[in-house]
Amino acid sequence: MIKTIFTLPFIGKNFFRGIVINEDVDFGKDAAYQVLKCEKYNWRKLILTLAVKLHRFFDRLTDDDRQSVLIIDDSAYDRSRSKVVELRCRLKDHSTGRYLTGFRMLTMC
Repeated sequence: MIKTIFTLPFIGKNFFRGIVINEDVDFGKDAAYQVLKCEKYNWRKLILTLAVKLHRFFDRLTDDDRQSVLIIDDSAYDRSRSKVVELRCRLKDHSTGRYLTGFRMLTMC
């Protein structure tokens, strides 16, 4: 279920098209929403584990003489002018110190 949810942006589908109206998935929208809002799941550990696996994968592709670097950035993506956008919320941009409406954009390089 988590794999399906996290691969949606890479296949070009949003949550509604990928989970809610898609009949090919083995679970319903209620189960997906419960997983995303449950406080028992450690999302930071999941993202860190994913980052470590990505680092190991890319580290095998490069030469041993090169420095290996993994950059993770969680910048704020401002969508203040939009009114109806899925998963849009109010968040604080720590670089500017102001609140905005938008997303946290996770970028890994």
